[in-house]
Amino acid sequence: MSMDRHRIVPRRLVYALLAGLLPLLVLVLLGRAKPVAPAPVRAAPTGLTPWAYLPLVERNALGVGGFPNCRFGVAGQRVQFEQFDIVASLNAGLYMDFWADQVPPAPAAEYAFVLHLAQDRGGSNECGPDYGYTVSIPLTDVGLGAVVDANPGSLWLVGNEPDRVHQNDVCPQQYAEAYHDVYHFIKTRDPTARIAVAGLVTVTPGRLQYLDIVWDTYLERYGTPMPVDVWTAHLYVLSETNDGDAHIALGTDPALAITYSADCADPDTICHA
Repeated sequence: MSMDRHRIVPRRLVYALLAGLLPLLVLVLLGRAKPVAPAPVRAAPTGLTPWAYLPLVERNALGVGGFPNCRFGVAGQRVQFEQFDIVASLNAGLYMDFWADQVPPAPAAEYAFVLHLAQDRGGSNECGPDYGYTVSIPLTDVGLGAVVDANPGSLWLVGNEPDRVHQNDVCPQQYAEAYHDVYHFIKTRDPTARIAVAGLVTVTPGRLQYLDIVWDTYLERYGTPMPVDVWTAHLYVLSETNDGDAHIALGTDPALAITYSADCADPDTICHA
């Protein structure tokens, strides 16, 4: 029995030594491991021609069939939407025909309602007097009220390019009044509706001044900031001279207008290449 005990003790010592040395061995190996080199930094490419890349839209590109994509919308005429399935063919989730039909033509996608504005300034393009305004659908129960009641939770655009002559053509002071009246008329009937500011022709200093006047007029007249659920803008690249494509934004400083030029190297003008 004594010999067995003497044999067993050394084994236990060996096991204990191995158990203690194993962590040290691991630490030594880790300490000798080579550090991972950082990923090389790629140099920015040079000599590229600047382009604006638009998303590729293909029919059933992913093989999942048509679905209404809320990030993609189209504009057209009512008859086009009645004859062409924009969801199955384009995966379009939003569309507009620049009108406010009580029964939208393509119910599978969201329809953006557009209310047009108008103003009679007697042939003048000068803003200042209160010229008033009119809405394409009267703000009455049987007019706009019936359309709102039939389409709860919809998106409503108050006007289309009111800053431009030959479009909705409304001075910024009266646009503030029209927006206030339309906003509260719709929200009173349907609190879930979303109201959007009209898209101006483009985004330039003159157009931004138009919006500033609208904002300031609303605050001064109604004592509260203008409530806006959705902001919209058009991104046309157009000159703003009086005889240009966009015209000078109504009621704004003409000095802010971007003019036309045949010199494409001039950064302060719009060039028609």
